[in-house]
Amino acid sequence: MNDVTPPAVKLLTHTVRTGGAVRLSVTDTGSGVDPRSIYAVADARHVAASYAAGVVTVRGVTLKPGRHQLALSVADNQETKNMEDVGPILPNTRTVHTTFVVRR
Repeated sequence: MNDVTPPAVKLLTHTVRTGGAVRLSVTDTGSGVDPRSIYAVADARHVAASYAAGVVTVRGVTLKPGRHQLALSVADNQETKNMEDVGPILPNTRTVHTTFVVRR
């Protein structure tokens, strides 16, 4: 109730090998993380992501070696109950833009 703070996100994996997984800590002390809301994009392409025990895992990074962009959007369980969902304002959704490196 009265949860107006979006989840906190922190990149845990800064470097991965080709085919490895990027991990991000995702926590929400209010209503909790809504795993159905998770959406990840690497270099402008949607990539699969899963959530368990406070960690989002982006698997199967098949990108070429080098630096890459990652965008992760995640909401908390209160988001679906907010009246703001009707419009473009999503106050309990966090979108993070970060980079990671793929090595051979």
